[in-house]
Amino acid sequence: MTNREKLAVPLDEAKKARLRRAQKAGQLAADVDLDLVLEMLYAPLFLRWLHRSGPLTPAYADSLVAATLRAFGP
Repeated sequence: MTNREKLAVPLDEAKKARLRRAQKAGQLAADVDLDLVLEMLYAPLFLRWLHRSGPLTPAYADSLVAATLRAFGP
């Protein structure tokens, strides 16, 4: 079993479970691609972290969540 299978896959599944709850609550479209949502949400965080291009603040995270909900909302 690879490190990805041991670490990343279970975390991604937990994140998708949370997104499914958001779907059931009507916050995300029912037919949304959850893998795409995760990539759109987390890629900016990783980019900012890897390139040290800006601070990783709660306000920045909140803005990413709000933009993601707008993009993939019902």
